[in-house]
Amino acid sequence: MTPRFQTMASRVNQLRQKHPFALNGYSVQPNVEATNCIYIATLGKAGRVLKIGHAQDAKQRLIEFNKFRLSNEPQWVLHTDQPIGSVQDAIEVEKYLGEAFAKHRTETNNNEIYVDLDPMAVLTKLATFRR
Repeated sequence: MTPRFQTMASRVNQLRQKHPFALNGYSVQPNVEATNCIYIATLGKAGRVLKIGHAQDAKQRLIEFNKFRLSNEPQWVLHTDQPIGSVQDAIEVEKYLGEAFAKHRTETNNNEIYVDLDPMAVLTKLATFRR
């Protein structure tokens, strides 16, 4: 392996999302009548590692994700919390953004974590979404 690849592979491994839904104590109580939002979170303040997702309560969602990060690791910080509508609408928008920024994914099967992506680029793309 080249030193650059080792560095990038090491970085991606460090940034890989820890999947708290597989751990005890993590739960999301959906409310089918609640408004859902698309959120953009950065890993650390002004980070270039983004998490794009949907939730009914983005702040609570990030609290849940940060519970499973070590205190010396960068924490997820909410950048944008954009109301969208139903959960189906939010899923559709998240999928649209995932396809638009596929080249920034850390893993091919992970549609939530993106590396070297400007949050403003995501907001611009979000503003152009049409149903």
